[in-house]
Amino acid sequence: MPTVAQAVGRTLAALGVRHAFGVVGGGNILAAAALTAEGVHYTAARHEGGAMAMADACFRATGEVAVCTTTHGPGIANTLTPLADAAKSRSGVLLLCGDAPLSGPRRHDIDQSALLAAIGVRTLRPTDPATARAAAAEALRLTREHHQPVALLLPADLTDRPVPAAETDPVAAVPVQRPASAPDLSAALSLLSSARRPLLLAGLGAWHADAGKILRQLGDRLGALFATTVMAGGLFHDSPWSLGVCGGFAAPAAAALMRQADVVLAFGSSLDTFTLHGGRALDPAATVIQVDLPDATPSSRTDLLLTGDAHTTAVRLLDAVETLPPPASTWRDASAPLVAQAQAGWAD
Repeated sequence: MPTVAQAVGRTLAALGVRHAFGVVGGGNILAAAALTAEGVHYTAARHEGGAMAMADACFRATGEVAVCTTTHGPGIANTLTPLADAAKSRSGVLLLCGDAPLSGPRRHDIDQSALLAAIGVRTLRPTDPATARAAAAEALRLTREHHQPVALLLPADLTDRPVPAAETDPVAAVPVQRPASAPDLSAALSLLSSARRPLLLAGLGAWHADAGKILRQLGDRLGALFATTVMAGGLFHDSPWSLGVCGGFAAPAAAALMRQADVVLAFGSSLDTFTLHGGRALDPAATVIQVDLPDATPSSRTDLLLTGDAHTTAVRLLDAVETLPPPASTWRDASAPLVAQAQAGWAD
């Protein structure tokens, strides 16, 4: 029978984890060895903070959940600065660490669950070998679905215990694509059908959802101009109606056009002060529709919140928009010279 550490490694590898970064210590050496034995590419770091930063960067570059593994106590404490950044940036990182024994804490142990909760990181801690596979699968599901770091803490006296044979394999940890509810879509459709100067804004969540193509189709059907946050820069680079980045880095001509929008449809963006340029990026009278995951914090600028996956919600919106008459907006024709001016500025 496999040990808990081996079962966790096999489960994560079987469910698609390909990269792990870490610093090996007494609390995680068995788990790290199990990952590499299952073909997960392991990159050793000199410091736990560096391991967490690399796992965060791996997710941001690839969109795939990466593992950061450290020992217990001081090892996990060393991850806190980059881990807090990953939590605030909604990065899919799975933190795999040792933890205090089930029999009770030792001198160097700390309350790791409380420590991680203080920076908004959820923890799972199996206490029975029979639940190890399920805990690993659930940790991976949570971080994939919510785009948030999740910690899987393995008690020191559990990792080398045998795991009973599983009757079934863990359910594949794949994100649930959740469209917005029908009433919310109807309200958004009503606002969009009357828009004269629609702006479609995409953030990092839209990039993670691979929604660029469907968002461009939706924007073209609405007669909208396109913009992105800094973190989703380039998502609409091939559109002749792209204004580039919204916020403080916007080109002057592009910023002027964004302030003319009467309805802003934002996908996967927190609409923070940088994107909104301290409130100056959009007309105060503009209506803002924000599409984001259910656990996201709505922006204070949001008038209508649609909770759902960016790609799936865009598909449903496009299907609904296709039943409407041609868009009332003629904004593209009127703004063509300024759009060309804004795009010429990028080349400069």
